[in-house]
Amino acid sequence: RSIETAAMPADGRHGGVHEAPVVRPSEAEFANPWRFLATIRPLVHRYGLVRVVPPPTWRCTPAYPLRSLRVALDPQRTDELLDRDRERMRFISELRDFLDARGAPLTRVPVVGGRDLDLHRLLLAVRSLGGYNRVASGKRWPEVVQLLGLSTSHSSYALKQHYTKILLAYEQSVEAT
Repeated sequence: RSIETAAMPADGRHGGVHEAPVVRPSEAEFANPWRFLATIRPLVHRYGLVRVVPPPTWRCTPAYPLRSLRVALDPQRTDELLDRDRERMRFISELRDFLDARGAPLTRVPVVGGRDLDLHRLLLAVRSLGGYNRVASGKRWPEVVQLLGLSTSHSSYALKQHYTKILLAYEQSVEAT
């Protein structure tokens, strides 16, 4: 078998970390891939990662009959993901500008239930339930908690406080325009 290792560029960006070794076993060594992997275990422990390039004649034998294997694919529309990111970035920019103009800049992201609060998702969740007035008067904050996937018992109160302090005036100004 041959083992290749190479140092990362000496420009200091990688802190002297080496690339993972590349191992090219012979056909005889790779006749039983699991046994071969056991023989290179010390190399894996030393480097943390080893790239194994099987012999060119090796063919993977599937553990399951491929003809009976059915996988349901759920295609993702990456253009929609990008649109959501653009919308979120536009919202954050507008919110920061709005808060700065009011003299109350957003200095840090609020934390609810041990996680950073996604203010954009919070705004969308409240809007989906009819806006702040309907959520507050109908005591629907627990529904907002569920929509955001939060689980702590104090999340309803915390969301209401953060919404009132950060998003309420923004929501009202957007509705007024």
